[in-house]
Amino acid sequence: MAWDDTDCKLGKFDLIIGSDVLYEREHAEQLSIFIDEHAEVQCEVIIVDPGRRQHGRFSTQMAAKGYRCSELSGLEGTKKVLIMHYQK
Repeated sequence: MAWDDTDCKLGKFDLIIGSDVLYEREHAEQLSIFIDEHAEVQCEVIIVDPGRRQHGRFSTQMAAKGYRCSELSGLEGTKKVLIMHYQK
């Protein structure tokens, strides 16, 4: 589904997980809006990013929506990945 789909009937969730979803610059804003629209009042969001360089912009968008963020670096094979954990 497209993150800018305003007619989405997915519902609300208390846990949202995504991996390798921040490809382009505009994805940070689109994804943060999509997540916030589908998050329960109290929600955890886990995003794994393989270094596409959009995570800072995404974290800024999430913070503006009231989410706290913690980050953890890890390895997937020989590639470094960033695991971002947001809570609201």
